[in-house]
Amino acid sequence: MIWVVQSGQIRFTIEGQEPFVASKSFLVDVPARTYYSTETVGDAPSLHFEVRPAGEMPSYPVSETPTPVPDWRYIKAVIHERGSYDDAGAPPGLNKPYLDFQKDVVEANGKSSQFVLDGHTSVHVIWGPGVPTPPPKSLGHFHENMVEFWIVLEGRLDVLVEGEKLVTGEVGDVIQAPNERWHRATFHEGGMGTRLAITPRQLGGQTHYMQVDENGGGD
Repeated sequence: MIWVVQSGQIRFTIEGQEPFVASKSFLVDVPARTYYSTETVGDAPSLHFEVRPAGEMPSYPVSETPTPVPDWRYIKAVIHERGSYDDAGAPPGLNKPYLDFQKDVVEANGKSSQFVLDGHTSVHVIWGPGVPTPPPKSLGHFHENMVEFWIVLEGRLDVLVEGEKLVTGEVGDVIQAPNERWHRATFHEGGMGTRLAITPRQLGGQTHYMQVDENGGGD
């Protein structure tokens, strides 16, 4: 599970970690098979964007009553394997409970980095300078059977998706490229920018089908 906190404050209690309060610009990660809880704290409501693997429902401790979900029935079961931040095949220490984007990236003049890398999901913090908007014939690349989307964390982001008009995203915007559609993402000219690129199954392989040249796509 991944959260991008947009406003307010949220206290995260994650199994095996010291509780912490996440505010605007925090990125939070909880690995599979790990108990956690969240609570809005402070005087203001909280707003976050949440990412989870498609079709997966959360598990609950037996002391809690799950919120009913249509067409789902909860059963009591025992989980012997616990999750951890280092059990997904990524380099040790890469996956962390949270990243304070404002402090750890913007104020520290940080660069691009991987925030989550496991068997389900890749979350990549991509930082760079603004550039002139490429011509419409510059299509970028596409992925086979895989959706990609971006959350704008800093600056502005120009995105062109095959069959759509050019979109310029502002901080907090979420932009999606459907599977097998040409797409490109560049930072808007005139300043630095950062986007959070989220894709599935990074460790299982991720192929970029690249445009041969600017004039006609490719094989």
